[in-house]
Amino acid sequence: MKNIIKLDKIEDLHNGINIAHFTLEIKLPNYEHGLIFKLSSAGINLRIESSHLIKEINLLLEWLNKSSDNENTLKDNESEIISYAKEMIRCNKKLKEIKKF
Repeated sequence: MKNIIKLDKIEDLHNGINIAHFTLEIKLPNYEHGLIFKLSSAGINLRIESSHLIKEINLLLEWLNKSSDNENTLKDNESEIISYAKEMIRCNKKLKEIKKF
């Protein structure tokens, strides 16, 4: 079972800060449907934006602290998502630069 992260949008706060908004679906064997979380990151930390039960938040925290399935097992899932947010924000800025020409 693969978990799915989807970039929803990049929000420009017009003060030099951009925030990446994500939807994360964690598939768990005990749940009929996956747990869906709304997250955001400016590339430094993660914020949970959706409302959940404490048990569901604990499951999310456990998953975020697990070692990622990437080649670099020194990174946990939280670090992977933050890195992905940074990459998406960088790409968004690059696209805007290209549009100005």
